[in-house]
Amino acid sequence: SVSFQPSAHPTLSARPTALPSDSPTVSQAPTTNPTGMPSSPPTISHMPSNSPTMEIEPLRTMLKRAAPSSTSELHNSNSNQYRALHWLYYELEEYESYTNGERIQLWTLGTFYYNTLGH
Repeated sequence: SVSFQPSAHPTLSARPTALPSDSPTVSQAPTTNPTGMPSSPPTISHMPSNSPTMEIEPLRTMLKRAAPSSTSELHNSNSNQYRALHWLYYELEEYESYTNGERIQLWTLGTFYYNTLGH
């Protein structure tokens, strides 16, 4: 008869068998040599860093050409021009669907919004 209950006293063999046993055992005991401190859990950020990424640079360059007087403000994270750039690139849905002309218009409107104390 075949038993599906684990053995109360398993035996160890220096030579494994060619076929699996009818009732393998699974140990639930913890390891005798645990690792050091547990690793930190991963973190996910949906906000980009304050430093510009290479992906946003083509948009920033286009806006510099469209509004040369805003060149320095597009790099100043405290400026309304920068906030509008950030909104346009990172927060506006379907950014890729807009033409360059529409992106310039949206950035201008975003800058106006932030300049009039928009939140």
